[in-house]
Amino acid sequence: MTGRWLTGLLGSGGLLILLGSLVAGCAPDTSAPVLQQRPGATPTAPAVAVNLPPTEVWLEPFTDTACLQCHTDQARLTELAKPVEPKESLSEGPG
Repeated sequence: MTGRWLTGLLGSGGLLILLGSLVAGCAPDTSAPVLQQRPGATPTAPAVAVNLPPTEVWLEPFTDTACLQCHTDQARLTELAKPVEPKESLSEGPG
């Protein structure tokens, strides 16, 4: 009885190995392709120079001094500011 059991176990294992190798053989090739030079490509070709616009931006000088004087005058800012109104808290009011 043990001979049959051992033969069946070895036969099943061999069948599993055979089926596994068959499935692995049908898998697609995922290895990286080999890099091949093109017939007209030259690896030592010089880089092409491109004429780009200048990166510096010239700004016009600031000339609106009226706005600057108004926004930096502390007395006028406090005169024109809205007064701080106290907000009603949740514990106040009707109810």
